[in-house]
Amino acid sequence: MWFIFSAIMVLALCVVSQAFKPLPVLNNLKFMTVILTVFFTFSAPTQAANLQTILNSQIIQAAKHDSSLTRMEKLFERRCEMIEKYLGYRDNPMGHAMKYSCQEPQIGIAFYAGPDLGDYPPARIERVFLDRIGDEGLKAKVFTDLNHKKGSSVIFFINGETYLKDSVNPVKALEQVKYLVAEAKLIFISRHQVDVWPQEKIIN
Repeated sequence: MWFIFSAIMVLALCVVSQAFKPLPVLNNLKFMTVILTVFFTFSAPTQAANLQTILNSQIIQAAKHDSSLTRMEKLFERRCEMIEKYLGYRDNPMGHAMKYSCQEPQIGIAFYAGPDLGDYPPARIERVFLDRIGDEGLKAKVFTDLNHKKGSSVIFFINGETYLKDSVNPVKALEQVKYLVAEAKLIFISRHQVDVWPQEKIIN
């Protein structure tokens, strides 16, 4: 629809440009170029902000008066501190998972169980996540909304930050566990949250 509308506008601009017969051709071309540039800049559909971007914006906005830290420090190095000081944790699976991930080097999981799970009980899916992460030597906990009205989704948190840009369905979330664990270990090691690379299997 937007493409069709854009094509009509281009044709209209071409007709308008022909009305300026007294103007040199070069000026006509310049006129069209400027108009088209402005048109496409402001009429192009914008991509919706993802969850990661929204959370980052909330932290920056809430801590905007704190000039003692850089943007990088607010979003990464001191992220959990910023959340606790300026935002707080919401009383929902995402808020609880975020808080859990800030307390220790561990992974918080927000699980919104929707009607699309069919015969698969949420507790079984929770267990799969916990076992797979535990097999890699990391602690994890799942916080579940059992009455989610829409499709089921999962959000991972490491140090208060979403691992993926947005929530994903349980199947895609399970596919990401291997990469999630590797990323978490790198973060925990680089920030000196753990002394050695976690390898031994643990039970969550």
